[in-house]
Amino acid sequence: MTEENHLRLRRAKSAAGVEDMQGQEYRNRRWQPDKPCHKHRDSLFSWSSGFDNFTGFVNWAFLLLFMGGTRLFLENLLKYGIRVDPEQWLIVLTGRQEGEAEHPSLYLLTYAFVPVIFALVIEKSLAHEIIPETLGVYIQIFNILIVIVTPMISVHFLMLTSSVLK
Repeated sequence: MTEENHLRLRRAKSAAGVEDMQGQEYRNRRWQPDKPCHKHRDSLFSWSSGFDNFTGFVNWAFLLLFMGGTRLFLENLLKYGIRVDPEQWLIVLTGRQEGEAEHPSLYLLTYAFVPVIFALVIEKSLAHEIIPETLGVYIQIFNILIVIVTPMISVHFLMLTSSVLK
């Protein structure tokens, strides 16, 4: 064996322990002119922090959204004024200008709530297990198809009736 094989590089044992290093750091920090008031910890937005109650952030976001919309509304009101005649809206909605006894706009507005209420009834009956889940899915699909197809059918029949009258 040569002399190189006998020579082994070893780590030197440290003279100070971890407690001594932490104590020295504490003493150095204590004598500094600035007194830090913060401690190191994970950010609230990291998953490791354990914070999961974001309702305050959501409320803050909605508040900012509401305030921005209100500001935009007021700026437009000051810049352009009121450009709509509310009496004309009532005439259009009630159908008075046609001179008919029927009010098609009001019928359309009331029908707009029918699919929503129907979907709510389906969801409530699914929650109380009145109807089975597969039947509920098929009824919801039927409800969505009716919402999509109804305007096409009504326009088609309106075109047929208007072409017959000419």
